[in-house]
Amino acid sequence: MNQKMKVYRSDEEIYLESGAVVNLTCEVPIGSARFQWYITDMNNRTHRIENFVTLSDRQSILEIEKTPALREIYKCIAWTDHQKLVKRFILHVGHRSDTIVTVSLVNVTSDSLGLLVETEDEQTIPFHLLVRYRKVDDEHWHNFKTEAQNGSIFFLKDLHPATKYEIKVSHPNPADAEMVSNSIFYETLANKNVKHLASISVLSFAYLVHIIYHYVVTVLL
Repeated sequence: MNQKMKVYRSDEEIYLESGAVVNLTCEVPIGSARFQWYITDMNNRTHRIENFVTLSDRQSILEIEKTPALREIYKCIAWTDHQKLVKRFILHVGHRSDTIVTVSLVNVTSDSLGLLVETEDEQTIPFHLLVRYRKVDDEHWHNFKTEAQNGSIFFLKDLHPATKYEIKVSHPNPADAEMVSNSIFYETLANKNVKHLASISVLSFAYLVHIIYHYVVTVLL
């Protein structure tokens, strides 16, 4: 019986100054691997890379000789007989900021999450923030920008019920590079009709009060 291949995924973020050169290293812990490198451009198109170096059966490197665009993603895929390694390198221009933007959950439904943005120094939160989120078992990130101040609340909408999401809320560093933030994990509610039923109950009660009021007024008159 064929053994199902295990897949291991990891991400590494790298910040480069102008004109820097970096060697990206892809390595498997055991076994003999086959390697292939890819690049994803700013238009989210993936291209195969041929000019990489295989140092051994377990290790391959890719040399980046130029400063990347604002954000570039390189991916190495390594296959062995029983496992597959997928490692992504996210390259940024500039340097990592030391200030961390944090978020906390303030509202949750089956299809949305309401999040509060906070930081120790309110001056470090810019007018716009980058929000990245994905399902924990999904490789693809969703991105959008939102206006923010310290204490702002924003919502992730059209989510799946009973699903856990990884979320990053970020700010530009002084070099105007890409973003940095902590990852947080929150799960939506399972019952998709809870909010809807609650709204119906409130409306029904209000309508009942309205009918009773008009009945009493009519009788008294």
